[in-house]
Amino acid sequence: MGDFHPILVKRGAYIMKKMAYLSIIILLLASCTIPMNMNTVVKEPNFGGIVEEVHEKSILVRVNEDEITSSDLISVSLDVELKDSMTDFNPGDEIRVYFDGNIAESYPAQVHKVYAIILVEPAENSEGMDLETTDNKVIDDFEGVSITVKDRTISSKGLILILENKSDKQIIYGEDFLLEQRIDGGWHKVPISIDGEYGFNDIGYELNPGEDGEWEVDWDWLYGGLKIRHAFS
Repeated sequence: MGDFHPILVKRGAYIMKKMAYLSIIILLLASCTIPMNMNTVVKEPNFGGIVEEVHEKSILVRVNEDEITSSDLISVSLDVELKDSMTDFNPGDEIRVYFDGNIAESYPAQVHKVYAIILVEPAENSEGMDLETTDNKVIDDFEGVSITVKDRTISSKGLILILENKSDKQIIYGEDFLLEQRIDGGWHKVPISIDGEYGFNDIGYELNPGEDGEWEVDWDWLYGGLKIRHAFS
């Protein structure tokens, strides 16, 4: 039987135990990834340009002349990593694209891994349009009742509103609505996109004192897709 060295055995067990702890720590650090947000995205490679064409899964962007890229036209995927990123665009929109730095060499060039797309300036499609001035003068005359937009619900096709009744009265609201645009300090009616007559469901929703409610507004059928200035929180 060979010599038995208890000190060496203990020291070896201690080293193995220490290595096991280090392995666990490394695994934990590897699993603790930082969630992607706009603060991290803005540090990634990026370029700016004007939207030339809009497709179902991509947009064609004409890159700004002062940007250093391998092509003046780039097809950009709309499958973005940052889910709060805007993905509804129109030709003429000025945007900035944040991506992984890889550009597939073709013509147009292609960017597949996109982190976020920011709308810098919408296309001026409404320039010269004669919008009708609204007749509404009073914006809020019901004390204790408020309407706010639910966070992260605004899109080109609608939004969700949160209604809060902090008054001592019951309120009733319906599904009818209209959209207005603020121009030079005044409010103007947004033109509808359909011809002929239209209507809303004649229904009333009750909101008792102290209650909250949500109202999902879909304006795509009446106004079509609208340009939304998107902000990240």
